[in-house]
Amino acid sequence: MQLYPNLTFDGKCEGAFKFYEECLHGRTIFMMTYENTPMDLQAPSDWGRSALDADPECGLTIAAPRGSVRPLESASPLNQEVNMRRTLFWSGLLWLSLSAVLAAGQSVTGVKSQRSEKLLGTWKQLPPDQSTTLKIEGEAGGIKVSYGCKEDGSCSSSVVSNYDGRLSKYPDDARWEASFRKMADGTAQHDTYFHGKLDNTDKWQVSPDRNTLTVTNQVVNAPEAKAMRIAYDRSGGPASKNDPFIGFWKRNWEKSDPSVIKYTAKGDVFTTTAADGITDERDCDGKDHPNRLLEGTLYSCGFPDERTYELVLKDNGKVTTTISSKISEDGKKMARIVKNGEGKTMSELRFEKAD
Repeated sequence: MQLYPNLTFDGKCEGAFKFYEECLHGRTIFMMTYENTPMDLQAPSDWGRSALDADPECGLTIAAPRGSVRPLESASPLNQEVNMRRTLFWSGLLWLSLSAVLAAGQSVTGVKSQRSEKLLGTWKQLPPDQSTTLKIEGEAGGIKVSYGCKEDGSCSSSVVSNYDGRLSKYPDDARWEASFRKMADGTAQHDTYFHGKLDNTDKWQVSPDRNTLTVTNQVVNAPEAKAMRIAYDRSGGPASKNDPFIGFWKRNWEKSDPSVIKYTAKGDVFTTTAADGITDERDCDGKDHPNRLLEGTLYSCGFPDERTYELVLKDNGKVTTTISSKISEDGKKMARIVKNGEGKTMSELRFEKAD
């Protein structure tokens, strides 16, 4: 994001820039007078050689139309000169201070560092407007697991594997791998790895009538994490006598553990506490910081406006995930969009204020 502070002078633009060159050790790389523009026809006859626009080396543009600030006509020539230099001096300081303040308030991606007070508090996730499906299908002697599948057949992610405990890469993001093992009748374990390191485990449990699938997730790299349970109801799709997990499954929100996230702030530290109890302190100054939850990755966060919070995740210098949370004008709802590094929307979540 480029900043364009502007200062307006009473026909003193050329003198102002000479003064800035002297005090700030710069130079004027461009200056346009009225007589060289169509504005010459609209300006008083004695304005022709007055500067209309000028550009210093630092790249900030200062426009100089006359008449917006009037000098003291009764002042002596000496006082006029003193007043002009005093005005130029303080205008210059104001210009530099404003530029510094604005630049300090922006991240490298143009996101402000000042947090939104409207974001603070507890938010409960709501069922989506369009429900998605977890699809487990037989493929190549094993299974294909697809997540976040919509009615049009598109899915946010998928992986093909066998029940042999071997790792299989996600085709859309090779940093992640999965393994599956059948443990007992109606029970299986799904382990997820990030860069070869175990990140979380899912225990699958199918009910005796095969109509309910319960997935219990446990994050392993955060000691404070507690298990979270998500219940699914069978919703058509293929079926298998030998594999009770095969089928299409839709989340039952009433039977699942509530998904709640809490935002708090203490000084410059912005803290998120997820439903599983994982607390993550973030310095939302727009700069890259180590991400403790995913070793070797970086995060940056900021607030583009008073109702938006943006989190960017990077791996090996490349953006891998962008999470944008937008609060409604009444402050009661929050919409969260998760996109991958290519800008593809992976999920759209809805929340409501719970406190």
